Amino acid sequence: MHKRFGLGFIILFLLHATSTFALQVKRLKDNQTAFFKISAKELTRIFVEGDRIQSIRGLDGNYQLTKDNINGAVFIKPIQQKPFNLFLTTEEGHNFTLLLTPISIPAEVIQLKPLSPIKSKAEKWEKNSPYVSAIIELITGMANQSFEPEGYTVVHVNAEKPIKIPSGMSMRLETIYQGSYLQGEIWQIKNLYCRSTKIRKHEFYQRNVRAIALKDVALNNCSSTYLYRVVGR
Repeated sequence: MHKRFGLGFIILFLLHATSTFALQVKRLKDNQTAFFKISAKELTRIFVEGDRIQSIRGLDGNYQLTKDNINGAVFIKPIQQKPFNLFLTTEEGHNFTLLLTPISIPAEVIQLKPLSPIKSKAEKWEKNSPYVSAIIELITGMANQSFEPEGYTVVHVNAEKPIKIPSGMSMRLETIYQGSYLQGEIWQIKNLYCRSTKIRKHEFYQRNVRAIALKDVALNNCSSTYLYRVVGR
């Protein structure tokens, strides 16, 4: 009986311990401002996914800063209890503004996910690959959801309002692969009239479209398919 109680006590203690560290995740575009609540008395860890923090600037007297040079993260502890701003720059050139509000909560972890591509890496991938090969590789990767070019960022859009097409179909943007000179797009194509319809490829071409690929060439019975498109940025 005593052993069972002891094991249960350990499990409960571990569950309680892990719950005291909250993770706040936010996807940000360059130069965007994000709002976070942080612990008023304990350290808050801030890091950028796939990148390293190069510098943080703010008014002296608002916080204490400790750098994690190995992982490219920082630890912030407020000195006063009023909200304050931090201006953050990463090694890959991303810039964010953080508005932090100290409150009485346990230690926090803030994870920033850039929505803007790392242009230097994306440009390197685009220039080092033959033009046609890069487009084919991007379309194939989008179709199979198996490849993301280095430096690209993937944005899940899921637009609420689809665009109607003259042939009786609609197209709704779902995902964007943002690079330096190229941008990949995944569109859902839906048959609105519920009758057999051939897809007219020319309806999806615009001035900046470099290539398109369709999962299906015809739609039946109110069905849907996917269009993979590469455009110039």
